[in-house]
Amino acid sequence: MKLIAHRGNLYGPNPKRENTIDYVEEAIQEGYDVEIDLRLHKGGLYLGHDKPEQEAPFDWLLRFRDFLWCHAKDIPALRMLMDLQMNAFMHDSDDATITSEGYIWTYPGKKVVPGAIAVLHPLPIPKWAAGVCSDDIGDYR
Repeated sequence: MKLIAHRGNLYGPNPKRENTIDYVEEAIQEGYDVEIDLRLHKGGLYLGHDKPEQEAPFDWLLRFRDFLWCHAKDIPALRMLMDLQMNAFMHDSDDATITSEGYIWTYPGKKVVPGAIAVLHPLPIPKWAAGVCSDDIGDYR
């Protein structure tokens, strides 16, 4: 089962550090994948949930591509992530979406179907889920 740190969080939300390069790398070093929020700004991709906050250089994205689940916050960012062959998806309030790697990514609070990634889903996670994305992912080991 894939264990995905939501915005880099391992043991609860940390709004001051979420979606920052250092925080994401810390989660990866602990052995987790990480969901990050990206948007196009000034011709580049920027980390940030509600607004662009920190540039995510292409070389950094490519170096960590095997660990990143890129939530595009706008269509131009999605196009750029697809061109970079990143694991990417975009959704707003849909029950689910499909990532570029073929995973079903559920919207928080929605029913998890077999083989899907359960997002912000309370424990216990169904054993047939492909993975879980949580702010408390450290509790899922």
